[in-house]
Parts: sequence; C-alpha cells; structure tokens
Amino acid sequence: MLYKAILASLFLSVFLVSCMAMPENNTLKKGKKRFSISPEEVTIDEAFQIHLPKLRPSRMAIKTPSNEWYIIHDADENILILPVNEFEKSDMITIIPSTLKGVVWEDGKKRVRRVFHLPGRYVIYLADNIETEPENTFSFEGTVTLK
Repeated sequence: MLYKAILASLFLSVFLVSCMAMPENNTLKKGKKRFSISPEEVTIDEAFQIHLPKLRPSRMAIKTPSNEWYIIHDADENILILPVNEFEKSDMITIIPSTLKGVVWEDGKKRVRRVFHLPGRYVIYLADNIETEPENTFSFEGTVTLK
C-alpha cells in the first residue's frame, strides 16, 4: 500500500512539474513579435526593418560581407543607433543602408564608417555580449542582402 502511495505521489509530482514547465502562452497566438528582418534583399537606398521581440539583447552589431564587424548599438560604449529608451522599447527598427553608420576598430582606433558599402550578405546580430560566441550569450541573428 505504501508503495502505491509513493508511486501515485511521484506521478502527481512529475505531472505538476511538466505542467509548470510548459509555456502558458503561444507567442503566435498572443501576437507577440519574433525577431525577423524584412525584406531580405534591398538596394542601397531601400529601407529594411528589424522586428524585435519585447525581450531582446541589449547590443547590436553588423558583420559585412568582408567580415568586418560594426557596432551599431552599445549603450555601455555610448554607441547608439537610437536613444537607449527607444531601442529598448521599439518593436521595429527601420534602416536605410545608404545612411547607416557604425563603429569599427581599425589599427586599434575607433572609427565611424558607413556600414553598407559592398554588395553581399550582412549579418545583423543582437546580443547581450557581442564579443563572445552566440551560444554563450542571449542573442538573435539574421541576414539582409545588399544587391
């Protein structure tokens, strides 16, 4: 009898834990935004949008087709595409490639340069720590191609 009570208690515990572990809300049903970039191909003067979820990383960088990394938003370094409050609360950021500037380090010196300067695939990277591997930080990544 004790064996059955322990087994029933164990079953109930596993059931309750599994119910708590399941997400209460489906992000698609609730209409919450996911990270996405659209359109996926643009010309130099054509805008694209970065759609951001409510919970998002605090920094943004872009990797060019030539493997250069440009910092676009890092409040700790005072590099801001938008004011901090706006970046943290915006559902969407609109970027026109011909006007976007970012910070790149050349020969150990901080330089502000136009980011989109070559045709090809650009990686948009948002992370809490830009200088570590994506699996070691909260991050999102997507691409846009400059025609």
